[in-house]
Amino acid sequence: MPEEKLIHLLTATEQEIEEIRNLIADKIGKRPHSESARLIAVIGRILEEHKQFGKLTVRQVYYQLVSRGVIENSKSSYQKYVHHLTTGRKGGVIPWDAFEDRTRMFYKETLPEYDISSESDPKDALKSWFRYALNPKVSTRYNLSRWKDQPYYIELWIEKDALAGFLSPLCHDLGVGLVVSRGYTSYTFKQEAIQRFTERDEDLVLLYLGDLDPSGYDIFRCLKDEIDDVLVERIGLNLEDVIQYSLVPNLIKEDDTRTKGFKKFFPELGDNVYELDALPPGELMDRARRNILKYFDEDIHEENEKEARHWRANFTDYQKIIKKKLKSSGVDLGK
Repeated sequence: MPEEKLIHLLTATEQEIEEIRNLIADKIGKRPHSESARLIAVIGRILEEHKQFGKLTVRQVYYQLVSRGVIENSKSSYQKYVHHLTTGRKGGVIPWDAFEDRTRMFYKETLPEYDISSESDPKDALKSWFRYALNPKVSTRYNLSRWKDQPYYIELWIEKDALAGFLSPLCHDLGVGLVVSRGYTSYTFKQEAIQRFTERDEDLVLLYLGDLDPSGYDIFRCLKDEIDDVLVERIGLNLEDVIQYSLVPNLIKEDDTRTKGFKKFFPELGDNVYELDALPPGELMDRARRNILKYFDEDIHEENEKEARHWRANFTDYQKIIKKKLKSSGVDLGK
């Protein structure tokens, strides 16, 4: 069944369709086709119908449309559906946070801060807590954020999750966020990033690492075009890397719709493309580190380190006072 043909179970009045067209035109300056507005209205119906179950994924709504005969199940139909859905979200008709991007989420069990099964009774629990709090080494666990008072907020984005495990220890040590976009980021994922950026007062920098191929370069272009007020900087893979590191090429995919534009932009590459993974691991790690640290002010960090050392020294002094008070009160914490 063609995408434009809607069955009677999911309908929208002509008035609703015109209202949607007008709303979107006011927001993005482009008036969508009436059938696009009709599909957006139907998507809204499905979201309303299932709201008691929480957020759905984009694909879940797609299958609802397919199962009800609204659109056909094909690659081209899905692409059109995503296009219309994005139009509705950009136009403010469908909330951008109405969907959940589960492919890019991590679930972890929420554990209690204190597990009562580790202590025999409340008295032992309190003694255990004091032993922990009065341990001379515990003061080293108190610190300031590495990026406190820094003028920049940095995130490192990589195209594929294959390198996440490789780069995550570096990002952890340097105190920056690591984002795996998995190819083209979904509208939900980008809006979550935008909201995250808008909550920051610092200058915003997104460092991007991706393949030197039609998709990898176009992802970088999309991030620059669609995330405002953020410096989006491509730090690899770049043209000069190909010669400098004698990278092993792959053949370009001629059926990729972005191939023609990519070849025009990089005529030196001919029919070859290159993966980020081909860059020597040491260079990849060093490049990420260099580009992160060029936005890091060591003088500010040193001032924060002085503050932290002073705080921990006072902490240690109070530990000694409490230990004396406990001893004079006859409290034995044991070992």
